Amino acid sequence: MIQLQDFYRETKNRYGLRLLTGSAGLTHEFTWVHLCEDIGNVSFLRGGELVITTGLSALREHWLEDFLAALLRRRAAALILNVGKYLRESDIPKALVARAAAAGFPLFLMPWSTHISDVMQDACAQLLEQAQAEKEEERLLALLASPMPLHPGEPAVVVRGEEAAPTIVLSARQKHALDELVDRGFALGRFVLARFTFGG
Repeated sequence: MIQLQDFYRETKNRYGLRLLTGSAGLTHEFTWVHLCEDIGNVSFLRGGELVITTGLSALREHWLEDFLAALLRRRAAALILNVGKYLRESDIPKALVARAAAAGFPLFLMPWSTHISDVMQDACAQLLEQAQAEKEEERLLALLASPMPLHPGEPAVVVRGEEAAPTIVLSARQKHALDELVDRGFALGRFVLARFTFGG
């Protein structure tokens, strides 16, 4: 998952994104990007999606209000309105903006000249990259946590905990996993070190 504020900060200039309202929800994370033009398809959302629409359904009265209500019910993360062809900024009711703000639901505007496929590919690539990184971190944590007897001739590494945390002994493989996790920014404090004690 990616925080909306991180994605917005990194891509707003590239794609011309502008936050219309809902800044309180920028700390929320999104799980996927979904192009949705038909309110009937909102039922397929699982929650947490960053939704993009061009306003293709704008001919129907109150479509945007109904669309927002459906997104809120499905717990979508945010909505990008691709304005300029089917939808203009002046078409967005003030009451709808107020409702999104009250719900902490970010509404972004994006110019018609921006290619939606570029935004979707960018976001999906970031999500996949993050998922791979999280999978690797889980592997390292599992390696660090698993009882791992030393192989003959394998050096043991003594790790001293902070303050009153016990000293622990790790295999070289576990120490390597610990070092990788620290390099990735994990704060392995004494509560973690105290968890990995070995008997015998």
